[in-house]
Amino acid sequence: MKKLLSIGLVAFLLPACTVNTNEPATYLIAETFYITVSPVVDWKTMNNNGDFYIYAEKSLSAITRNVIDNGVVMAYYLSEDYDNLLPYIRSYDIGFFEVIRYDIQAGKITFIIESNESNLPPPVTAPMEFKVVVLRNN
Repeated sequence: MKKLLSIGLVAFLLPACTVNTNEPATYLIAETFYITVSPVVDWKTMNNNGDFYIYAEKSLSAITRNVIDNGVVMAYYLSEDYDNLLPYIRSYDIGFFEVIRYDIQAGKITFIIESNESNLPPPVTAPMEFKVVVLRNN
């Protein structure tokens, strides 16, 4: 009886596993961009009711509405030794830490740095390097 039930179940489920060969193949195309954010020119300070953070907006035409809806955008902070996937928490021995994150809109990416000392904007004294990977449908 178990054997007959198993055969019946397979016969019932097998037609549901059909493949439509008329559909075009879908695959992702990856594009990688390297972005340098200058400490003096690019970073802007934002005061949100006494909570300070800094941000830098960069144009990136590869971020389209289609990518936002159907693809993936990943950003990394490039340190000396590692590609750090964002959001990334950078901590210091003195109890100070920063969160580096990003936001996307069609045509641009915004890098944001917030610190646990929200009454002061995070200090940036050197250029920061980022890697952005955009995955889109073919």
